[in-house]
Amino acid sequence: PMLGGYWLALFFLCFTATAAIELEAAGVTFYGPVMNQWASGFEVISGSRIEYSYRANGKEMLSLSDSPIDFASSVNSYKPEEVAAHPELGLKNIPFVAAPMVFIYNLPDSPSPDDIDSSVLPLVLTRETSLGIFNGTITKWNDPLLVRTQDSKIWRDYLSACDAEITACVRVDSDVGATEIVTASFSSFNTQWRETYGEFNIWPEELLNGTRASFKGTTGAVGMLSETTVIPFSIGYVGLGIALSNSYRYIARMENRAGNIVGSTSEYIRPAFEGVTLNEDLTADIADAPHPDAYPTRP
Repeated sequence: PMLGGYWLALFFLCFTATAAIELEAAGVTFYGPVMNQWASGFEVISGSRIEYSYRANGKEMLSLSDSPIDFASSVNSYKPEEVAAHPELGLKNIPFVAAPMVFIYNLPDSPSPDDIDSSVLPLVLTRETSLGIFNGTITKWNDPLLVRTQDSKIWRDYLSACDAEITACVRVDSDVGATEIVTASFSSFNTQWRETYGEFNIWPEELLNGTRASFKGTTGAVGMLSETTVIPFSIGYVGLGIALSNSYRYIARMENRAGNIVGSTSEYIRPAFEGVTLNEDLTADIADAPHPDAYPTRP
């Protein structure tokens, strides 16, 4: 789904009648797949190239007076005070892509979401179980709450027999928008999380080392996907585009605000944007949307 995608299309088209140029861009891997696809199309119609490099600090680079890049992507918009601090740069927020953060898992010999048998659906995470895994109160896959909240017997039977420790993979590199999205979602799910931890981009020591949970630090979205792929009985989080572009099928379904179990497909992502009104600076806080079919994690 697109949120304000016409802005970027207009940006691209304004160069089509000029001499070929080369633009430098930097940003998070969250937007990498679609950015690379658009850059290829832009080169075909204009002869101009966009070099997009994966850098978590793209937004900060763009804020420099001698910035080496022409535009950046970030999961976090510029705050009004950041724009006001650099009036000479004319910094602006331009929304162009919306996609959720999703939870990916590695459960050996688990029921497989297979296109051939659509009756086998992925693991279910409720608001309580997703929080429990990442706050250290749920540490094994056969935890009664995880078992009880599955919506199919095949998953309840599998988890009941799975006496394995959960390895929760988390991002430990700095300025991680992915972590900010996940913890913003947790804050909208649960008052206690919001008041105790809130929204953050670096995992606090009290969670990493002060709970019974087994955490594994990872770097980068691709690193997160790689670690989750090779560590049995692990769970992590990546942008949906990263999971799909790497053909990773083990994406958990989520319980939304209405109590419904929804998947990470456009059928459930689009309703999260119904009725959204952008602020004057073209930003909007979209988390845990009220629509009964909305996917709950913040885009």
